[in-house]
Amino acid sequence: MPMNSIRRQRGRNAPRYDPLSGATYRPDPRFAPHIADKLVRASNAADINISSLLSILVDRMVLDANGLPDWYEEVMKQEALPIEKAG
Repeated sequence: MPMNSIRRQRGRNAPRYDPLSGATYRPDPRFAPHIADKLVRASNAADINISSLLSILVDRMVLDANGLPDWYEEVMKQEALPIEKAG
């Protein structure tokens, strides 16, 4: 799924969390079927729950000084490439 098609409109539904609250953050993600399958297979194979799997992945994510994941620029460049027309 292209990143551009899932980007929220700037300022709308931005996630909010106060890390000083100490409260558990409970996002409500939705996954495309092929991603859900991958997530469930990884969770089952590792014998850990989905929440733990996502927590581990996020914990291992490297962020730059602006808070962007280190893979962000590469993915956005790929998404910006024109689609070749068949024929």
